[in-house]
Amino acid sequence: MGVSLIALTAGMPRQSGGSQTPTPSPSPTPTPTLSLSPTSGSIPANAAPGYQLFTITGVPSGVTPTITPNDGRFVVGGSASTGWVGMLGNAAISAGSASLEVAASGANSATFALTINSASSASLTAPNNWDYIGFGDSRVENGLGAGLGSSGYKATQSMLSWASLVPQESNNRLRLGRYPNFGISASNTFNGSMIPRRPATYTSASPSAAATQSSPPTWYRGSDSTNKGIDYAAAHPAGIVMIMHGGADNDLDTGARTRFQSYITYLRANAPQKLIVILNEPPFGVNQAGAVVGGSSKSVMDFAAWQKTFDYASGHANATPNVIVVDTNALIADPASGPTTYLNKQGFYRDDRHFTAWGSQQVARAVHQRFSSAFGSAYTGLPSRVSLPVSNGATIAADTIGVHSGFVHTNPLLTPGSNGSVIAAGFAAPPPASSIPQGWTLSGSNAVLGADITVSVDKTGTDPDGYPMTTITLAGTMRSAKFTGSISGTTLTIESMDTSQGAGSIAIGATLYAGSNSYFIQALLSGTANTAGATYQVSSGTAKPSGTQMVTTTGYSVSLYQNTIAGSGSELSLTDKLRPVGRVVPLAGSKLFAGAELTGYVRTGATPDAKSQQSALYNIPQGGNTGDLLGYLLSAYGYDAGGATAPLVGQMIDLADPNMDTANGGPGFITTPGSVIQVSVSVTNSSGFDQPALAVVQLSRVGLARVTS
Repeated sequence: MGVSLIALTAGMPRQSGGSQTPTPSPSPTPTPTLSLSPTSGSIPANAAPGYQLFTITGVPSGVTPTITPNDGRFVVGGSASTGWVGMLGNAAISAGSASLEVAASGANSATFALTINSASSASLTAPNNWDYIGFGDSRVENGLGAGLGSSGYKATQSMLSWASLVPQESNNRLRLGRYPNFGISASNTFNGSMIPRRPATYTSASPSAAATQSSPPTWYRGSDSTNKGIDYAAAHPAGIVMIMHGGADNDLDTGARTRFQSYITYLRANAPQKLIVILNEPPFGVNQAGAVVGGSSKSVMDFAAWQKTFDYASGHANATPNVIVVDTNALIADPASGPTTYLNKQGFYRDDRHFTAWGSQQVARAVHQRFSSAFGSAYTGLPSRVSLPVSNGATIAADTIGVHSGFVHTNPLLTPGSNGSVIAAGFAAPPPASSIPQGWTLSGSNAVLGADITVSVDKTGTDPDGYPMTTITLAGTMRSAKFTGSISGTTLTIESMDTSQGAGSIAIGATLYAGSNSYFIQALLSGTANTAGATYQVSSGTAKPSGTQMVTTTGYSVSLYQNTIAGSGSELSLTDKLRPVGRVVPLAGSKLFAGAELTGYVRTGATPDAKSQQSALYNIPQGGNTGDLLGYLLSAYGYDAGGATAPLVGQMIDLADPNMDTANGGPGFITTPGSVIQVSVSVTNSSGFDQPALAVVQLSRVGLARVTS
């Protein structure tokens, strides 16, 4: 036919001169290797059964790992869902060494080198109670806030510190004590020295001398150094003191060790019944984006290793009764770094040293695992200390004060019932009242900033325990803008808009940032919005010259709440103690999610005054969002904050708190209290460009619970 057609059938070899070129076989899939962390360790011969030696990762799905020698001294514990661990079994161990091999079908085995020291004389006993306080620096204080002012007393928890996430990771076996913030931020003078940590009676000759406490001794601890000395920690009623406390990298020397050891000495001398938990010093230097912006010297690693010697089971001469160490250094340190500069693994810090929500969760989980290994069933057998509502009931009438039900409001179960309420002014398009659970109200923060956000509520769901579940969704576009301009007096003039990544828009009501100064955008004065030449009215502030780089940060939030403010307040007794509790679970896949919040209030009227009290949990984490803010990790980094699936519980509101008494310098007791329980969901955009926003949060069994402590 004059045309040569060559047709090669897919998968058939090409023929050439009667010979055949074989098709290459696919490369075999490499066999994975198990990973143990750490890979070596030492314990005393009297370490208790259940003591955790290492974690096991890389186990193929559906496979249970095994350990050799298989003589009862060492066993594998945990599960695929909670994580596999190697730990001591019930058979007796003796001084010497052992090589442990962990195997799993479908994976290469891994080994652990164990040194068993002579029996330690240091002992471990369960604390008097399982409440704890956080003692340390900004890595503690970032999560534990308190304040007293014109709006009353506020006790807050942010999930940007491990100290706030320990209750959730322990399934609420462990609980924050009252006024738990013994963190002092941003001052090595305070952090690394004994001032003001040491008691007023401290002398080098008598380092354990007791100090005189103020009256009352449990007064709240805010963002300064007041009442945060080691003497206050020793006198605190909490049974556990958790310490994450290092110092400047160049200060982890003999002096730093002397100061740190003095804390342990003082606590042992003045509160020997307390459990001391040391979270040893991790390295720093890598931010959440993976950029190296610092680093730690070997002194940090040496200091962390020295801190480990205080563990009661270390077998070291420093081993101290009732002291356990959580090896946060091993958890966070990048094993590929060193030997001169040591770095952290990416994901733990939002800057170079302060925790992300994911990092906080990992550290809190390590605390839980250390308690599990140290105390065994004495800890793991503890019940959850959160009582979620199991039924609805009317609030207490005036004639039955003193006959207290478990919860203050009428519908803590979020039973769908009849229509709830919607305050339409805060929404561009308010959701229907029929979507709101009976007795609850939904409000929005700003209809202008939320103009491109659609809010929907679904009250027809069911949570994993079979109780009613309400889902709140925020979806749409969150405005922001990046541009150059000038500010004179209260007039902002736009010179050029940066549209390289989108047509950012300047929203009325947004916050404008120019350098270190911020302004509130109040109105469009002239010209076309979001174009060169337009002028806006802004709040008064520092003048800015032509060509100043500026960005607007916008945010929108909704709140679902139930209150009794409008009533007589008779559902509360003036001696009531209350805690906000509930399940608040942000879902993975959110964008520009700024966090969820669970808050309980006691106040008179709609506006808090000096006698009001508030307990709040901020920045409740969620998994894998794609719009990072306040330490939530971008899903592109491969990290997942996991969601706060355990029941949440806030700090206690005590209507008869002696610290509110005017006799103790307080503002006075509230006399006609009303109450509010509230969940808020927020999205925020600081990119400089309009961006898609999405937040999905599931709520169930949310209430303000009466408690005894």
